[in-house]
Amino acid sequence: MSPGPEPVEVAAEDTGAPEEALVRPSRSGVAELAAWVGGSPQPAVADQGYGGLALTWHATNAIAVEAGGAWSPRMGPLDGGIKEITATQLSTPQGLSSVDRLDGFGAVDVLLSPIFGSLDGLGRQWTFDLSGRVGGAMVATTDDLEALQKTDDPAAQATQNQLHPALSYGAVVRMGTGPRWSLRAEARGLAYVEAIESVTLFTRRPLFLSLGASALLGRR
Repeated sequence: MSPGPEPVEVAAEDTGAPEEALVRPSRSGVAELAAWVGGSPQPAVADQGYGGLALTWHATNAIAVEAGGAWSPRMGPLDGGIKEITATQLSTPQGLSSVDRLDGFGAVDVLLSPIFGSLDGLGRQWTFDLSGRVGGAMVATTDDLEALQKTDDPAAQATQNQLHPALSYGAVVRMGTGPRWSLRAEARGLAYVEAIESVTLFTRRPLFLSLGASALLGRR
């Protein structure tokens, strides 16, 4: 029996068109304005909402400097917004050494954005980048003396309202379908030392989660 014909290899047709590479939207030398709202998931932090603004200058696509802050409106006494676990601790004999409201903060951070990519969804291609942040901040707090039952205590009154130098750190994810507008999700931590009743020092590490949007200024 004679052998059958040998299979013939057919080369794939070369169209000459190069593969489309994923291009990172350029932010170099551009300012970015962001607005966000959020709060803290931690049970010991007063149950408040925060709103914030930030202005970012992008030195390169991967390095930026951001100045921003957040504030929470005071809607009545703090004990109306204390989360359940905090209220339970206050009712115990030991109680809490401090119940404070974090009124707001301002921060200047360096942002590093080494991670960039894209994904498809809702019929569009979304580009995203992940940034880490680290910097310094000032935090404003107010102790609730009524909740602590120390409204007439001079030592507690002396440290009721405080400003604290703080370490700012966290991560930001931006996601968008165009070069100018982006959605923004952020986790930010603050670390600072607080004086209680003018004597005792406590380290606080509140965590904030937020959602917002941002726009590159001067871009269409």
